[in-house]
Amino acid sequence: MKLFLPFYFVFLINGSHISAQTKCDTKGITFIRQSQLDSFDIWFPGCTHATDIDVYGTDIVSLRPLRNIKKANSVAVRRTNVVSLEGLDSLISAKACVVSLNNKLRSINVLQNLKYSERVAINNNDQLENYHGLVGDSLYGITLSGNIKTSSLLGIKSKYCKILAYTMGIAH
Repeated sequence: MKLFLPFYFVFLINGSHISAQTKCDTKGITFIRQSQLDSFDIWFPGCTHATDIDVYGTDIVSLRPLRNIKKANSVAVRRTNVVSLEGLDSLISAKACVVSLNNKLRSINVLQNLKYSERVAINNNDQLENYHGLVGDSLYGITLSGNIKTSSLLGIKSKYCKILAYTMGIAH
C-alpha cells in the first residue's frame, strides 16, 4: 500500500493541473440573468477556454463569475447594468470582443490583459469615460462609436492595430 500512495498523490496533483486548462463549449448560450452567470462555475467547472461568452440583459450587474476565462472565440457584453468589466481580468485572447449598450459601464480598464483580438468593438456605452485598457499589442481591428462621455482616444495602445474606426460620442 505504501507504494501506491505516492503515485496516487502525484496523479491528483497533475490531474488538478490538467483541469486548470479546461475548455468548455458555451456556444449558443446567452446569459440573460445574473443567477445564470453566477452558476457559470457549476455548469463549467474549471473552465478557462470558452467557445463563446454571450452576456445580455439588464439583470446582469457583475461579470465576476467569468474571472477564470483566459481565452474565448468571442465575448459579447450587451445591454447590461455592469459598471466595470471586472471578471474579464484574466481574458488574454478573444477573436472578437464586443461591449455595447451598457448604459452604466464606466471603465474598461480590466481589458488591459487582452493581448490578442481580431475585432474589438466598444459601442454606445453612455457612461464610459475613456478607453484605458485597450493596450494589447495584437488588437487588430478596433471600432469605437457612440460612447458619448469619451472625448479622445487616450488610453489606446496597440502596436499592430490595422484598423481603427472611431466616431465621436453620438447620442443613440
